[in-house]
Amino acid sequence: MRQHHFPKNAKATVSKLSRMLANGCLAVAMVTAAAAARAEPAWPDEKPITWVVGFSAGGSVDVITRAVAQQVSATLKQNVVVENKAGAAGAIALASVARAKPDGYTLITVPGPILREDDGLEIGEKLVGVATLAEGAVVMVGAANGPADFKQLRAAIEKTPNAFTYASSGVGTGQHIAGAMFNLALQAQMVHVPYKGGSQALANVMGGQVTLGFLGVSTVLPQVLDGKLIAYAVTSPNRVASLPDVPTFEEAGIAGFNLTQWYVAAMPAGTPEAVIQKFRRAVDDALRTPQILTLLKASGLDAPGKEAQDPTAFARASIEQSRMIAKKANITLQ
Repeated sequence: MRQHHFPKNAKATVSKLSRMLANGCLAVAMVTAAAAARAEPAWPDEKPITWVVGFSAGGSVDVITRAVAQQVSATLKQNVVVENKAGAAGAIALASVARAKPDGYTLITVPGPILREDDGLEIGEKLVGVATLAEGAVVMVGAANGPADFKQLRAAIEKTPNAFTYASSGVGTGQHIAGAMFNLALQAQMVHVPYKGGSQALANVMGGQVTLGFLGVSTVLPQVLDGKLIAYAVTSPNRVASLPDVPTFEEAGIAGFNLTQWYVAAMPAGTPEAVIQKFRRAVDDALRTPQILTLLKASGLDAPGKEAQDPTAFARASIEQSRMIAKKANITLQ
């Protein structure tokens, strides 16, 4: 059998060829990566960012979004356009943003907790939380000629549990859920009267058409300070700075009563994590500015606490808590 004889330096030659091939592959990979980087410009580029609000201009969601957007625009050196897309209690805007391309150029301010029959539009499903903008309490108020304080109100409800009604800004809202929590705690049967917004609910509480209102601080604050409404308790774990004499429900004797309303900025699911983190840092910077802190205080809101640093987990926990209460209270969602 013929034997094949290889040169003495064959192994060295093969090794050299292997190194050349490896270096060639590395060079190709580097060129490919560079080309990809050129094909996908760093976010954000010259394209404007659209920040959607699912409610009319002038409301609290709109005002806070515009103020934060202005600061974020300056930080990112990028045009941020706030677009109002009102209708169906914000559901039209939510669906629109959920369908948008997840590239960081479309987001929405989601007020919550708001429960809907279609839970696919909630944060954690088709939307991912980017940053928590603010938190705030719900205030239980009544007309100035009603019971003088929480103790008297509770006694009146327990004596005639079917004689009271309560207003909120809509079915499934945090205000509705707060009223349901109070009903459950007192084993009362107060009838819920939903409105399409806080202003009309406020007018009917002041006029006596509805006994009580569970409403946002900014909605009721002027009337409470003027003595036209009585504020009985707030749903937050701590007292509200603008209503320092109003107790929390816990302080008033309702153990475990804790619910806050919130505003969370959200983008379509699938948005790159690097984009989300960059936008979150810009929002965090905005929330530390004197302008935003002053606005939040005037609105009866607080900058988000530590528990809200993961906005998706924070929103999901709040929504799940609200769904449990809604189930116990036999609330039919819309």
